[in-house]
Amino acid sequence: MFIFIKAAQNNENRQLHTRSHLFKAMEIKNCIHARFSHETHSNQIINLEQKKSVAHRNSLLDLIKVAASIGVISAHVHSDTAAAESLSHFFSPVRVPFLYITALAFFISNIHKKSSADNDAGIQDTLVKIGKRIVLPFLVWSAVYVLLITLKSLITGVANPHAFDLGKVLLYGDSAEHLYFLPQLLVMELIGLGIYLLADKNNQNKGLIVLSVAAIYLIWGYEHKYYGMTPLPSLIAYTVMAFYLGSKIKKRQTHWGYAVLGAALLVLAISASFVSYPKIFAQYFLALPIGGFGLLLLTLNIPRLELPSWLITLSSVSYGVYLGHVMVLEGLEFVIAKAHISMRYDLATKALVTLVVFLISTILVLVLRKIPVLKELFLGESTPKASVATVTYRIPEYRRVAA
Repeated sequence: MFIFIKAAQNNENRQLHTRSHLFKAMEIKNCIHARFSHETHSNQIINLEQKKSVAHRNSLLDLIKVAASIGVISAHVHSDTAAAESLSHFFSPVRVPFLYITALAFFISNIHKKSSADNDAGIQDTLVKIGKRIVLPFLVWSAVYVLLITLKSLITGVANPHAFDLGKVLLYGDSAEHLYFLPQLLVMELIGLGIYLLADKNNQNKGLIVLSVAAIYLIWGYEHKYYGMTPLPSLIAYTVMAFYLGSKIKKRQTHWGYAVLGAALLVLAISASFVSYPKIFAQYFLALPIGGFGLLLLTLNIPRLELPSWLITLSSVSYGVYLGHVMVLEGLEFVIAKAHISMRYDLATKALVTLVVFLISTILVLVLRKIPVLKELFLGESTPKASVATVTYRIPEYRRVAA
């Protein structure tokens, strides 16, 4: 009888022990499932935030910036015929003016939002973004182009005709003919920021300091006749136009009448490259970048287009293409010269070379984006971080079940 009772107790203990292990396994499984569900939910929120940020962008505007960057490339490709040169003339009123006015108008719109919320924090955030988006890529690409020009001189055995002045390289974009765009844009943004600070009684001293830095930069550049210096009348025009468009962007004001006006100004600007207008108008046209203003005014007041994902990706490469295309073009021309290929740059050849350089530059930008460090250094783009806090799950402790 005792033996049967003992056997029954042992059997009960085994069942309790088995149930304990099953319970423990189920708890661990639930914890793993909960963690997986949390991570999935976090990823869904991050993807949703990224989709929202994409939805708030004007993809049509980005596509036109890509077209403007193609126009910049065409300006640096050789022209051996009048027809080939006309391609550069077609883009001339909108390529750099459009990039200037677009960046400046959205910058002014953004600093107005930040200054109205928290002035000091908004100003600091603005300066940090300027440093990451403009100053850092400018310095990195300047170093790249100085190195490339030096290597080209050593490889070809031809003396480098480009005498580098460190001050001009670091402050005026002298390492490459297209990099003047960045310091000129930077000084325009400083002027816009200085005007905002000057209008605030609590920050007038800061505004005077910012405007003084911009004035010293411009006076020194005008005095030494550095390449790419924006004429003072054009600088004033950019600032006035950007403040006007910045207020429209902030208030989200659109009207078909603005689109018509923008189209008329755009046609007027492009036609001025081919039609002989009266001298007084030609001077007025050269002083005011109405082409870029008209194109942006048109773009902001027409319905947005639903674009496929690949086209949205393409529409975001304009800044990187602008920065890196000269390196690609120089490399392509070097290969052509070494292969002893004779090329006559007529309209068809120039258009083809322009598109090839754009395609290679786009691939370069997409590759740089795959490497976070290079993405930040060469493109001024930051990798988005997860905004959802990670929850750490602890495996529960189990007490031993005794009979």
